[in-house]
Amino acid sequence: MKFVSNFLRVLAVLLAVATVAAFFCPFVDVSSKAVMNGLECAIGTDLTDTFGVSTYKSAWVLGSLVLSVVTAAFMVVSLFSKKKGWDGMAVITGLLNTILLIVFICNQPSAYVDVRPVVGAELTYVWGMIFAVAAGIVAWIMCIVAILVKDAVACKESGELTIPKKLVKFLREYKSELKKVVWPGPRSVIKNTLVVLAVCAAALLLIWLVDLGLGELFDLCFKS
Repeated sequence: MKFVSNFLRVLAVLLAVATVAAFFCPFVDVSSKAVMNGLECAIGTDLTDTFGVSTYKSAWVLGSLVLSVVTAAFMVVSLFSKKKGWDGMAVITGLLNTILLIVFICNQPSAYVDVRPVVGAELTYVWGMIFAVAAGIVAWIMCIVAILVKDAVACKESGELTIPKKLVKFLREYKSELKKVVWPGPRSVIKNTLVVLAVCAAALLLIWLVDLGLGELFDLCFKS
């Protein structure tokens, strides 16, 4: 089990690094005349030789690139560090990046790659973007699986509950506690709503009077 966990973690690191490397591969084809890689999509590029203009940077692609680098860094640190938490950070940043990459691939490139200076440009994704999406998703999944396997090994040695069992236990306890909640009736809801509205109205009136008074005082002091 430890070997499997370590193997999955190494595989997740390699895939995360591959996701970063994919940003230096062809990402977008511009009107079948020029190809932009992920880094060029993120920070803009000079297409003067082909179109006589430079493209704008894309904050969306730049954000995905940063998340890819951060996720890979977290995974590498978690591989060599004995401290807990790095895997969890990698899962969070990896999830955000995976969502971004899926959104990219499911929409038109023109929504996220800004080439407005190139009049009438037709953009299409090429293999680099597809590879980045696939590598990012698989890396995130491998990271989660590695965490679960590592947790299963640790819990088997200590006798504690694994993460899935802890989650099931939490949901059962939450359900039992939810049954103890006493919900107010219609009359209580109406009464409490009216009280809240009355307090809000009173606070609004008080703030308006204070503002009016301070305004008049300002006029007397500085406009006399």
